[in-house]
Amino acid sequence: MKSKIVKFVLLILLLFLPQISATNSSFFDLETSTGNTFAAGCWGAPALPTLLTPGLNSSDHNQTFTWSATTNHCPSPQTFYQFQIYTDSAGTILYNQSGQLTVTTYSLTSMPSGQYWWRVKVSDQYGYSNTTALRSLTIDDEPPTSSLDSLPPTSNQNPLSIGYSASDNNAVDHTDLCYSFNLNPWVCGNYFNFTFSLGEGTYYFDTIAHDLAGNSEKSVNHDPVYIATRPSVLFDTTPPTTNQVTPPNSFTGQNLLTDSWTHDTPVGDYHQVDEPDRGQVILLGNQSDTFSGTDSISQNLFLPQSFSGTLQFSYRYVSNDSADYDQFSVGIFHQDGIQLLENILTDGNNTGALNYDTGWLTLSHSLQNLASRLVKLVISVSDTGEAGAGLNSYALIDDVKISTLDLRLGETTAVTFDSVDTGSGIATTTPPEVINVGETTVTFSATDLATNIESTNSSAILTLPPVVLNKIDKVTNKVWLYNNSATAIDLTSFWLDFGTTQMLSGTIPASSTLGFDFVSVPVSATAKLYGSGAVLIDSTVYADLGPAFWQRQSDGLGPWVKISAPLDFDLQSRLSVGKITLTISGLATTLADMSYTIDYSDTAGPQQIYGQISPDVIDSLGTTSRDFFLGTCSSGTCINATGVGATFVVNFGGLNKTFTLN
Repeated sequence: MKSKIVKFVLLILLLFLPQISATNSSFFDLETSTGNTFAAGCWGAPALPTLLTPGLNSSDHNQTFTWSATTNHCPSPQTFYQFQIYTDSAGTILYNQSGQLTVTTYSLTSMPSGQYWWRVKVSDQYGYSNTTALRSLTIDDEPPTSSLDSLPPTSNQNPLSIGYSASDNNAVDHTDLCYSFNLNPWVCGNYFNFTFSLGEGTYYFDTIAHDLAGNSEKSVNHDPVYIATRPSVLFDTTPPTTNQVTPPNSFTGQNLLTDSWTHDTPVGDYHQVDEPDRGQVILLGNQSDTFSGTDSISQNLFLPQSFSGTLQFSYRYVSNDSADYDQFSVGIFHQDGIQLLENILTDGNNTGALNYDTGWLTLSHSLQNLASRLVKLVISVSDTGEAGAGLNSYALIDDVKISTLDLRLGETTAVTFDSVDTGSGIATTTPPEVINVGETTVTFSATDLATNIESTNSSAILTLPPVVLNKIDKVTNKVWLYNNSATAIDLTSFWLDFGTTQMLSGTIPASSTLGFDFVSVPVSATAKLYGSGAVLIDSTVYADLGPAFWQRQSDGLGPWVKISAPLDFDLQSRLSVGKITLTISGLATTLADMSYTIDYSDTAGPQQIYGQISPDVIDSLGTTSRDFFLGTCSSGTCINATGVGATFVVNFGGLNKTFTLN
């Protein structure tokens, strides 16, 4: 009975159902009564499809539009799609539309460049429909453009911030910075905060912009000819090297080096060659072909305690390649040959032409700051061995010397300097410096175009007067003068004073000696040479001359020594520049003990200089000489000792002598 009442109520509801208005929901049901089936109606729009392709930007004028299939909960649904595309964002200017589609794709061809908005309308057999929101599409086949901001021609900054600009008729997606090191293939990416990871050399730069439609400004062109046309930065962190040009009329004592060189890396064509006006010289590198590596020679030596001397060498470097690939170098290394203590010279071709030739140069460089160190002198030619006819480089080397004395000159000419930079080039250098007779310390350095500043170098120069005392002979009562200048000098107003005076006469030729008979040369004296106006020009103190000569070690320039005498030594003052000069004579045969000591005092207390005289530094006259610096050197800077006393005690070969110096 209860079941029949429920069914009666449902029947009444069904009779009134057509009068109920539709809503946005759907419902379907089957209800079975005795012998009858009652069906509920279906209402509600199909679900919105998802727009799939294309994306928002494309360079293709032929497009296939796709979307996802819809879903419909009505019984046996029939779904239809209509594609619509407009040229305005409001969807009022119709460009194209389809008819009723049963597939989820629609294609258009030859679409002009521009911006479009498209959508899909979905409907079913019940008359219900739904429409997606508009989605934009930009068709753009025009590539973007970009350009680099101004780049510095040289830089020592790492990293370097590189700016650029890029534009597109639609929108730029991203821009790549491409770089090429020394004309090698491009490497592209987001490198605008650029790090010079490959070291010193020339870096070329290019930008390639990409827009949202997938258009690229250009393809990557690895042709070195093209790369060479792009903006570049020469990355250079190495300061220049500056050396003093050695005048021809100079003297620096004996050579601490020997003729025995070690050929460290036999990859070049190291050998001796004949050079006009020079004879046998050393060749490093290769005169006819490239090689890969470094061709070098070296020599180990100990720089004496308190040593004050110079490295001197003559060279000619010829290169048919650029300094990026081939270089000539001279350096002072730690004895291990790895740690560079002082870069004396790095020369290379950065002229832009492939026919670099320095000609013969003779340079000198003070090594005073490296005293008391066991060092390795390395001279080398490096070549990367890149392929190419005639890209060879070589160096000719002659007269390599680490001297026992500072530079002594014979005339007051201007001292000149040679600055070389293998990277960006020289910006500023030290101009020639005019020096006067006496002690001079010159300082010099250079700056390159990348603003690398060379550490200041210094060199001590002792300049002798144009006419000097040169030799004194007690046996023959004769005195010789020497003309250090390049012109003859009239001696009419000159006179000698050995305690007894004597006027002179005649003319002394340039770079020549002239002897004078003296009334009586004393055994011991202070010999003085005066010029016009009673100006003291030169003097020397000698003692116990006897049968020996008292003369300069080198005509006009060298320190004084006794010749043809038993073992003797002398200490001469250079205290105005914190130095002294020890000369030893009578070394025709090597002594069992060739060590020396020099004792003196300064503000810090008693001091001693100790060293050995090697037979290799004894000249043909049986003499040797050595300059010493009284002070300390650290990190390339030397400071004179203060409060140096006047008394010096020298011991050599069993002899002790005390000297009082001013």
